[in-house]
Amino acid sequence: MEFSDAAGFWSFQLKLLSLQRKIQGAIADEKKRVKVARAGAESVKALQQVRWQARRLGDAFAWLVLKLDRKAIRPLAENSPVPISQEGHGSRGADAVSQYLASQGWGFPLLHDITDCLRIGDVTFVRPQGDSTSLRTVELKTRLLGEESSSSDEGPLLHYSVTVSFLSSPEDALEFEATVPEGQEGQAPEQVVEGPSSPRQDRRIEKQFKRMSKALTLQEAADSQIFEVDGNSTMSLLVESSSEGHWGKINELIEESRTTGYASVCIDKAFMYVALYSSDGVTEGSVANPRILDDLKATEFLSEGGKHGNFLEISAIPAQETRAAQLYMPFYLYPISQVAISDFMHGRLVVVALTNAGRIAEALERDGFDVTIPPGTRSPSDSISVAIPAERLRFEGLGFHIRESIHECKGMDFILDVARGIRGTAQLAGEELSRLQSRTEQ
Repeated sequence: MEFSDAAGFWSFQLKLLSLQRKIQGAIADEKKRVKVARAGAESVKALQQVRWQARRLGDAFAWLVLKLDRKAIRPLAENSPVPISQEGHGSRGADAVSQYLASQGWGFPLLHDITDCLRIGDVTFVRPQGDSTSLRTVELKTRLLGEESSSSDEGPLLHYSVTVSFLSSPEDALEFEATVPEGQEGQAPEQVVEGPSSPRQDRRIEKQFKRMSKALTLQEAADSQIFEVDGNSTMSLLVESSSEGHWGKINELIEESRTTGYASVCIDKAFMYVALYSSDGVTEGSVANPRILDDLKATEFLSEGGKHGNFLEISAIPAQETRAAQLYMPFYLYPISQVAISDFMHGRLVVVALTNAGRIAEALERDGFDVTIPPGTRSPSDSISVAIPAERLRFEGLGFHIRESIHECKGMDFILDVARGIRGTAQLAGEELSRLQSRTEQ
């Protein structure tokens, strides 16, 4: 789609949210029908898959509006999954005030409800400021005040009180009274009046502010400086990666699979991507193709006699829905053809990514790290424990970045750059803590 102005972006969000609500309604109806008919639930699973694709499309939209800024996106994902909101008084009041605040210079309102990855707050206002972007995440609470008849054909006028809560403290909340024609979801309010600030302080609001405060702290944290989060000392460091990714190979892989139904490529000895294509839809039987094992043996993917052996994992691209937010790039934004994206959506194309955590461990050890992979773990890459002997430091969060490398085809260089960045962060943190201790002693 092409957009000529902000109104087009706003309209896209409302259409997408309306579609998600219709899909959710269809799932509820189908569950009732299946229960009565005592039939299989394949139709429900199919609708749930469509719902997931709609949520990931919302994620892709958010990534673009936030300029692919992972430091802005990831802190807003640290919460439980948020179900699709239902149309009603809450959504009408929130939409009306969001448009009003946008007209007052707050920036473009990005609706969190269309996404899966934005789980803290209801709306983030995005406002360009020169070379940078100002973000303000808010919570919205709507209360119906009443309604009155209207002489127009738009239906009665609904009067709402909307509380807009945002940092730096709960006392900063604003209250607005908005008048909205019934049935005009997403339309600008006929009237908005700012009222006194008197938000209701309850435990729910306090928890929301704590989550918003943590997210803001992480978003605004200066690189290479220690700061506090949840009582813990933390340091943020921007990692510049030399990896350009392997999308050229993936595009060739996809094109070959469209001709032969099957294609594979081994990348950096640690990743094997297998593309499966069928115009009738890829089945579980297709994934069990015996050629995969032959290709694994024909490459250097499998280690022979290495210290760590072979720890294999399988991932599907696009990824299936999970409870945790998926914080790698949504497949809609992959640098592949629109035909391939359409094939992903309709199940005609599946890319299976095989990862050998043993090979990743070998590469890390060649770079000076000590690596341990506990035996019997369900996800070896998530369980990789990396030590930096010189800093007497061990970290276990590399699995997040390995998944990012898998789903964005970044290869081994990216993983090594992240590990080196963590090593550099440890060195800086040690120096900073030494300085702080010296000042305390003085």
